[in-house]
Amino acid sequence: SEMCIRDSREFHTVISNRSTDKPHKGWLRLHGPKSMEPGDVFAWIKPSFWKHRKNTGHVGIVLSAARPHPSQANVWLLDVADSSRYLHENDSRPPDGKGGYGTGTMAFLFGEDGTALAYGWYGTEQSVDTYVATSIVFGRVVK
Repeated sequence: SEMCIRDSREFHTVISNRSTDKPHKGWLRLHGPKSMEPGDVFAWIKPSFWKHRKNTGHVGIVLSAARPHPSQANVWLLDVADSSRYLHENDSRPPDGKGGYGTGTMAFLFGEDGTALAYGWYGTEQSVDTYVATSIVFGRVVK
């Protein structure tokens, strides 16, 4: 049966339940920043302290290989495509606050075990101590 993924929470659940060894039902879960390639997907669940926000989290598409942050250990930078009114570092959207689809650079903090622990919305322009900790997964769509 076909599955329709409706929101970031469902993307997160589907990717979380996949293996990192072999694809299952069209998805392969990725482990660690070095496993990512352009076209991969990331999803996170909205942190509980943002209960008042209407969204369920965030989903985006990876546009680049991960590259180490120039000064932060265990932080990796990714160029991403997403839809938002909040701009990332090097964002393609106009700064008028209307948002929509665009591209930019985000930072992701990874644990020693390769698990993504937090995101930095503004890439290198953001201090790691202000990153948002939440459950973040990366996955690849496969045939």
